[in-house]
Amino acid sequence: MQLEGLILKRVLLRGVDNGVFCLPVHDAVAVQAKDEDWVVDVMLDAWAYEMSMFKRGSRTHLKVSRPNLG
Repeated sequence: MQLEGLILKRVLLRGVDNGVFCLPVHDAVAVQAKDEDWVVDVMLDAWAYEMSMFKRGSRTHLKVSRPNLG
């Protein structure tokens, strides 16, 4: 659980640095649709950074959810 918090913190701070509005939602981040690719890249980078201390070459899978608008 601490790793999730560290990853989320890293993503939110990168959002501040890049002018991207990020809203934390439990263990996820909500962003505007135009920032979807950005947040996926940042989330993967943050995950790799935090996990590099534990296991080299480990990978993860991200789930992207979009609202059903109609």
